[in-house]
Amino acid sequence: MKKRCQEILHQFYTQLDGIVQTELIALEQTQPGIELCHHTLWELRQLLMLYPKLSQEDEIYFFKHIKPQPLQHLIYFYEVRNCYLQLPKGAVKRQLDFLKFRLLGISESMSMHRDFLFYMEQQCTFQDQLYFVRKPKVVMPLIPELMFYVDPDFASSHDVLWARLLAKQKEMSFLQQLKQRLKQQQYPTTSAIHLPELHWTASKTALVELIYALYNAHAINDGEEDIAKIAAGFEVLFDVKLENVYKTYAEIKERKGKRARFVRKLWEGFIKKMEEEDGF
Repeated sequence: MKKRCQEILHQFYTQLDGIVQTELIALEQTQPGIELCHHTLWELRQLLMLYPKLSQEDEIYFFKHIKPQPLQHLIYFYEVRNCYLQLPKGAVKRQLDFLKFRLLGISESMSMHRDFLFYMEQQCTFQDQLYFVRKPKVVMPLIPELMFYVDPDFASSHDVLWARLLAKQKEMSFLQQLKQRLKQQQYPTTSAIHLPELHWTASKTALVELIYALYNAHAINDGEEDIAKIAAGFEVLFDVKLENVYKTYAEIKERKGKRARFVRKLWEGFIKKMEEEDGF
């Protein structure tokens, strides 16, 4: 079964690449994306029905690693489509306020499930039997577009939640980029300047160090932004993809000796430069 699951996902991502070629997807790309996700989930459902006596290990694997992949994209496409359709017409400021409100909603929603999010990003397994094994009479959230995928035969208690959290992370990145594009429209004289492309060339771990240091110092938006939003901003600014930011931070904390190596290196290098310029 695992082999067939991987074949279905490989075909899914191959077709998805043909639909979505940029991260800032357009409205017209959402419908073919939705149709592809529905078809892939239907294939996975049909495959699952062929194994009525699935082992617990295989069931956890399916609901933890397989089904959430096309399901997260399905939710993401729906949210992007809704965003475009609900985006206010007219003044850019109203549109930016709308995006700010949506970003705030995502941040609050993810904060509500931070324990489960941490569990998944740390690749824990001790609760898998509770989260990813089907049980009769499980109460599922009422999501009209997803009702077909949350019946007891094709859902565990947390596979849809995991897919929704993954989709929210993708949506957050999309909203940040859309927000950046609107700001360029709002200030055309600034956007007309040919700024150099900025690429982060140090390690991703180093960037996570910097993000947490700035967050801890309340240096961004007076400390009112959370880590996920700051990380999304840096992804756009430096054209870099950060994954499992919380996990990376946990690994930094587990270092022996000097833990904040990059931030310390910045401080030491800056002090040394000023002393050299002063002739010390």
